[in-house]
Amino acid sequence: MKFLIYLAFKLWLFSLLIFSFLIKKAYSSEPTVKLATSTWSPYTLEELPDSGLLGALIKEAYKKEKIKIEIIFLPSARAPIETKKEVYLGYFPTYDCELNDFQKSFPLGKSTMGFAKLAKNKWNWSKLADLSGKTIGNVRDRFFSKEFNSLIESKTISLEESNNDTTNLTKLLHARIDLAVIEKNIFEYLISINPEFKNQFVFETKNSINRNLYICFNKSNDGKKYLNIFNSGLAKIDKDNFIFQYIMLNY
Repeated sequence: MKFLIYLAFKLWLFSLLIFSFLIKKAYSSEPTVKLATSTWSPYTLEELPDSGLLGALIKEAYKKEKIKIEIIFLPSARAPIETKKEVYLGYFPTYDCELNDFQKSFPLGKSTMGFAKLAKNKWNWSKLADLSGKTIGNVRDRFFSKEFNSLIESKTISLEESNNDTTNLTKLLHARIDLAVIEKNIFEYLISINPEFKNQFVFETKNSINRNLYICFNKSNDGKKYLNIFNSGLAKIDKDNFIFQYIMLNY
């Protein structure tokens, strides 16, 4: 009798091991999701754990669905191009997925786009058209608004593009541009880590735009599949608490 009980236990244990192996194999058979991003501190930064705040949030969402991801840093103009070519399934963070014929994820968070100006500069304006004759700095290929683009195309305002926000603020500091398009949290972050920027700028709230941030996925079958998986995982996270905990630990 004891032998039969022992044998039954061994068979149960063996079955459990086989089941665990099959589950593990099923998970490991899923490919690693590759997403592209660009340095956009404090949201994305290669030196931070999990590639920054949004990288950590995305990894946690996929972890909920037992999916591994790899985040690759590219110049901001290349990320959508490589995603369109299906080198990567998606790129982040961005506002305008539909504009570039991508499909967007559930929102990662909210963001405020506005302008940085020199604190000593006292000239006033109320609408974008009032910037006639001014030179505005922006990160290459970053979309602000249709009205802004129309004013550039009509040469009402001049556009000077750079590769990143730090370069734009440096240009602004040396009066090479009149205003710089910038995201509010990034503005505050760059001011905090660059002593030469301290007390030099203000964030201009006139005509600022509040938008959601997304992952833009390409329209391949895998793009659609892993968009849905991401959305499912993100819905299982207390997003505000996760972001708060990450900031407390890393900033």
